[in-house]
Amino acid sequence: MSLKQGFILEKKVDKDKDDFLELKKYSVKDSEEIFRSLSDAKLGTIQGTIDDINDLILTRGNLSKEIFNQLDKMSMEINNSLIETRSIINSLKSNKDEAVRAQLELRKKIIDLEEVRVQEKVNNWRDIALLKKELRETIKEFKEKESSVSLLDKILEDTL
Repeated sequence: MSLKQGFILEKKVDKDKDDFLELKKYSVKDSEEIFRSLSDAKLGTIQGTIDDINDLILTRGNLSKEIFNQLDKMSMEINNSLIETRSIINSLKSNKDEAVRAQLELRKKIIDLEEVRVQEKVNNWRDIALLKKELRETIKEFKEKESSVSLLDKILEDTL
């Protein structure tokens, strides 16, 4: 259905014929209803986008928390292994080189985990900042559409 200078174009389907368009005259009341339904649909779509962005912000924050929890678990396991290697180094009389290498390797893994932790903090901040920017723009668009719809509503009410 589309509007065209006082008429509504409706697609008709006839089993015996091809699809065709039919012009129907519409009243001011019809145009007002059509306008309101279109504007409500547009505002509803924008509101849905706002809700989706808010959900994405929360989801990204939750994902970051999960990542930090996993990193904490890994770090704890590595620290436990470091403690074990220290006790092995202290108890061994010979062949401490292999235990020292293992200890150095574990320390390197701790440093790698800290790098991942810092990178995740930066990524989380960047992602949420971009989502919040998009949210601000969408809210601005929503408010602009809402004010234009209310203005056009007022104009329609004044003409009736």
